[in-house]
Amino acid sequence: MKPFTETPADPVRRRPARIEIRLPQEITATQERELAALVRYCVLRSEREVGLRRQWTVTLSVVANADYGCTVAVDDLGDVIDAVAFGRDPALAAWDAMCGVERTLRDRHLS
Repeated sequence: MKPFTETPADPVRRRPARIEIRLPQEITATQERELAALVRYCVLRSEREVGLRRQWTVTLSVVANADYGCTVAVDDLGDVIDAVAFGRDPALAAWDAMCGVERTLRDRHLS
């Protein structure tokens, strides 16, 4: 598992990374960049509606038959909300898991 942690845009601020992405070794450099962009997009889209969250952890892994599994966990004001999804493509697995977490966050905070 190779970790990919988002670095802050402004290194002077030195705040800890809020988005941690863990990828399997089989992921190429191109896929790594694309998945990181997808995850950041999903996080920012979710936070636009429900506000900033302290920590996001996205873990992709290879499961049986070359499928991918994705677990997304977010620290929601002290509670951990997570979702798991599977797909033939790592981006689809990540998208499904991110949508699951986003639904739960919206239900909790906008209902």
